[in-house]
Amino acid sequence: MDIFVEPAFGYFSEQRSAPAFLRMRIRDALCRLIPAPDAAGTLVWFHNPALGRNAILGDEVGRLGKKIGVPAILHHHDFWCANRWTRWSEMRKCGYHSPAAAARAIFADQARSAHIAINSTDRNSLRAGFGRHAYRLPNPLPSCLPVSPANVKRAARWLANATGSDVPIWICPTRVLRRKNIAESILLARWLRPDACLAITAGVSSSDELDYASRLESAARDANWNVRFGLLAGRQGPPVRDLIAASEAVVLTSVQEGFGMGFVEAHSKPLIARALPEILPDLRALGYRFPHLYKEVLVAPELVDRKAEAARQKRLWTVWRAGLPGGWRRHAEKPLFLELSGSDPVPFSRLTLTAQLEILALPPDLTWNACKSHNPKLNRLRASGLTGLEPTPGPKPDVLHDATAFAREWLRIATSIPARPHAGGSAPAAQKALAGRALATSGFFPIQHEIR
Repeated sequence: MDIFVEPAFGYFSEQRSAPAFLRMRIRDALCRLIPAPDAAGTLVWFHNPALGRNAILGDEVGRLGKKIGVPAILHHHDFWCANRWTRWSEMRKCGYHSPAAAARAIFADQARSAHIAINSTDRNSLRAGFGRHAYRLPNPLPSCLPVSPANVKRAARWLANATGSDVPIWICPTRVLRRKNIAESILLARWLRPDACLAITAGVSSSDELDYASRLESAARDANWNVRFGLLAGRQGPPVRDLIAASEAVVLTSVQEGFGMGFVEAHSKPLIARALPEILPDLRALGYRFPHLYKEVLVAPELVDRKAEAARQKRLWTVWRAGLPGGWRRHAEKPLFLELSGSDPVPFSRLTLTAQLEILALPPDLTWNACKSHNPKLNRLRASGLTGLEPTPGPKPDVLHDATAFAREWLRIATSIPARPHAGGSAPAAQKALAGRALATSGFFPIQHEIR
């Protein structure tokens, strides 16, 4: 296997060159990587172009595809217009000043292509622009073989040393990201298993998340919450699979996921998680069942300073809306919190981090007693005796989606790429369908916008 490295293919935010010079470098590198005589025997497998981290690269892949006919599979895991709005300013710096221009770039619009999404919801949005050339291909599922008892013991010892405690571990196998809604995991652990330690496996991997992580970690440290961040950040440790096996339960409180690998990895342990409508149908089709999901954690109205929170959310929404492409602003619906009456319980996930931390600062017994009547599913979990919770069952053998099945479907998609760029394909239409979901009230989560 030959490895071709070109720094200009990296994130635009990490480049030092001007956009015009960066384009020249990308174009030259692509021509060296895929000479015209090799086009007939070449397929480009391009991951995550529509995240918009380097729109020029997507544009140039499309240009090369049109010029020499090389086909491409564009494999989409995330999208810039799905609550990753800071990418819009980067794409404008690259020279794409309208959503339509950005869409044509990031979707390599001129290439012979197939578009793969990792869930059905995204696939259906892509079909608004690419029709039958948009596909769903879930990530290959890891092995469900049990972890050996020796490895479980080794991981348990490591966890006790890393957390400085021998209490039960509730684990969040995740990085510290705003969309992971980690304050809700902390709240659930304090309500449902107050003597446990909540452990987050990874640390911060993006400068965009530093403020969020710092505020969470400071609050946990100052109040002496039994929470440990970044267990594996900067240190060697057992595989996450072993850490999960050595823990009592897995907690996943994300407000947004593309596939939900954490749901899959939790198969040997009780999983307490938010029911995400975008990913659950696909996971259930793969044979998974999740007995301990909940829709929202509802907070009693008297625990929220509604006047202060309304002011924060109005300010966030106004700033966010002003930063959207002009034609999209009229489609930006108001946050759910601003539509609730003063007597309505409030979804914890729809609060700013400021309000979430204010609730976490209160004694957990006080907040639980105020909120338990609003959360019958959590009430049943707490009353059932948490050490006896049912583990998350794995998939049935007849629907196993392993690496072989993944490869077989991938090859089928590759052979379906048309001989010419398909007529009628519309990258702007696909992007508009994706953005419409994020611009709706249901797509607005204040934690994804709040930066101090």
